Amino acid sequence: MVTLAQILTVGALLIVPGPTNILLAASGAAGGARAGLPLGVAAATGYLVAVTLLTAVAGPALTGHPLLPLLLKAAATVWLLVCAVRLWRNPSTLSASPGRVGAAAIFLTTLLNPKALVFALALAPADAAELPGFLAALATLTVMACMAWAGLGSLAARGLAGRVTVDGLNKGGAVVLTGFAAALGVSALG
Repeated sequence: MVTLAQILTVGALLIVPGPTNILLAASGAAGGARAGLPLGVAAATGYLVAVTLLTAVAGPALTGHPLLPLLLKAAATVWLLVCAVRLWRNPSTLSASPGRVGAAAIFLTTLLNPKALVFALALAPADAAELPGFLAALATLTVMACMAWAGLGSLAARGLAGRVTVDGLNKGGAVVLTGFAAALGVSALG
């Protein structure tokens, strides 16, 4: 059974600014809050795949192979830098729609998000029978958080109209993503 403490912790981690949330805010700024639902489904799918793989396969392997966490962090760092560069140069390269971030970019960013490690290795129940309930709660909370971040981006774009452009918000998001990549890279180095 999923505990209230697990739900609150997952919710708090999902609402904290992170790579997926920055991309969601950028998409919301460009395309409105409606982007949050389909992108939320993509993010939830990313977390579900990551947590399932990490708990079933990587969790046991991580304890026996100290190089695997380093490789996961390195892959996530590279992906964050790729997203930052794309967002800075031309946000339309992240999606088929100019200025909006696509579901594939959200899925991959979420799949490589360090939060997935926390969900899988620290918060997921050890009992495999309880994992489906945890995953359902994670998916629901992820979609809700994604809708909130896209809505926040949309509100920021409207509230700052004339003073800040979507391009400016994207460049700011790119800087934040670069900061996340740097922090993750430094943590990977030890």
